[in-house]
Amino acid sequence: MTTIHDIIFDENYSHATHRFLLLDDHSTNRIGPLPVIPLSNALLMTFIHVFRNLIQCQRYISDDNRKMITLFISNRNIIDWNNRFDENDNNIDNIHLFCDTYFDYIKMKRWDGCYRRKIQGIHLPDEVDYTLLKLGVDYIHSILPGFREDRGLCRKFCADARQLIGALDKYFQDQMDNLDDSCCASKS
Repeated sequence: MTTIHDIIFDENYSHATHRFLLLDDHSTNRIGPLPVIPLSNALLMTFIHVFRNLIQCQRYISDDNRKMITLFISNRNIIDWNNRFDENDNNIDNIHLFCDTYFDYIKMKRWDGCYRRKIQGIHLPDEVDYTLLKLGVDYIHSILPGFREDRGLCRKFCADARQLIGALDKYFQDQMDNLDDSCCASKS
């Protein structure tokens, strides 16, 4: 099973003015067993710069304040982030939260922290793989105009987007097959 820990960042994406970061620090704000979120497409998610330490991620954003950031962060980390970071940091363009449990999901839907206005989505654990694929395609499309002159990187990013779209296509085909199986089972 592949997880967040299997994502390997491709340094070619560090040339983009917009960055996609994922923070999953298990050492903060956690009671109980650590959740494992399966990402069957983790090896395709080379556009994501993964951080496993909240302070290192915040330092990266502060040091690289000329870049726009999409931050994908766990529900347990956003609370500590909210307590430690300056809301006036304008280079965080939008935030997506992923939750460990359905209870956390409901709690985060009601959460009213200072970053609330930047939160674009709150996702359940079984939605994370699909969500990252979709956001990845959108992210790559958003950075492509900056690489029209660099044909090599443009082709590479387009190839990455094609792989993500292929994985999305497989995801939706599996959803259709599951629906067909459910419908056939209910007719029996």
